[in-house]
Amino acid sequence: MTVWKCIGALSVTNNLTAFSTPIFFSGDDELPHAQSVDENGNIKNMFPIPAGYLNTMKKLPCEKELTISVGGEEIFGFFIEPDCPFFGSGQDLEDFLLSNIEVIKQSPVAYLSAVRFLGLGVEDEIHAICEVGNLINNGYVRKAFISFEQFCVGKSEQTKNIESLIEQLSQSGNFATTHTIIEKLMNLQESFESRHFKQALRACLSNNQVHWIAGDADVKTFVNFIINNGRLKLTESARSTLFD
Repeated sequence: MTVWKCIGALSVTNNLTAFSTPIFFSGDDELPHAQSVDENGNIKNMFPIPAGYLNTMKKLPCEKELTISVGGEEIFGFFIEPDCPFFGSGQDLEDFLLSNIEVIKQSPVAYLSAVRFLGLGVEDEIHAICEVGNLINNGYVRKAFISFEQFCVGKSEQTKNIESLIEQLSQSGNFATTHTIIEKLMNLQESFESRHFKQALRACLSNNQVHWIAGDADVKTFVNFIINNGRLKLTESARSTLFD
């Protein structure tokens, strides 16, 4: 096991990653490193960052020590390519991101990207937008930015209703309740946003009162709807949970 200290984030100017890449130092090595992750988000290795790239590094306001085992299953990378599958059972990449969200919040831009990448709720996104807006010194520009971004997010009654039902699905305590909630969600399928597909898939994977009856006609239809219409890529473990 090696202790790595997260000391900053490297801004990425292309679209190869979902958001900024965290930069680490270890106690034994003064060279800055980044994480290389596999398709499931597992850390494959830590590799040195070329000195020339450090000029674009944005410092985090605080430091965070993370104990990692390269190649192990108990820890995962912060950031992966957008087309990588990242949903899985157990402690997957999402669990790691969510459990470390306080660290990610230290970089408002990375936090907003993380919220959108994870498909978190509207309230979370609005909060993240305000945090990014606070980075803008010009008051007029700041107000215009926040107003426009929040307008784009929207906060309709339909959105709140869908998010409430998905939350109920994640906490469903029996199969009958699961079927009832899924029927209500399918009646609102035309109003699903990108975030709702991710939220719904997390609910299906986390609650055995959903995935244990994934073979039932209505549940199967719903699962296929959120995967296909949300264009979500699943890990083998997630696919096994839902379809085996």
